[in-house]
Amino acid sequence: MTKNFRISLLIIMLMTALTLSACQKAPIEQPSEPYEVFAYIKAFDRENMTISYDEAEMITRDQTDRIAELGLNADEDFPNDFYIYNGSDETVTLPISKDAEISIVSWEGTSGIEMVSADLEAFSNRLKEYYVPYHITVQDKTIVKITEQYLP
Repeated sequence: MTKNFRISLLIIMLMTALTLSACQKAPIEQPSEPYEVFAYIKAFDRENMTISYDEAEMITRDQTDRIAELGLNADEDFPNDFYIYNGSDETVTLPISKDAEISIVSWEGTSGIEMVSADLEAFSNRLKEYYVPYHITVQDKTIVKITEQYLP
């Protein structure tokens, strides 16, 4: 074999190897497990379908270690048997799914207070009326469920 033939053969083999390695399938991204955050909704951008929220923590009287850690007084700081602690003003902004399940508190139910489904319009109005925390479910970096927290 001539030297030029060997070089040409080597170049062809390298090009084939590079071409085949580039054809490997990309790994399929698996959906993430949904997780829930307890938060105050700071902004709802209907045009861009995003929500900005500030995580908080609902502490109940039975969380004695956490009460002590925060220096709370179980007798004075828990008039309704809970305390909402918000340790920072940091916000997170995520898109909301167009099919997100939204539930808000209704005081007009036949049995008193009940949770009702809401569309984006009713949800937007609720945010303007009441500043209350929500349970926000996130999956694959998208908000898929929002449930208003009833506060007495």
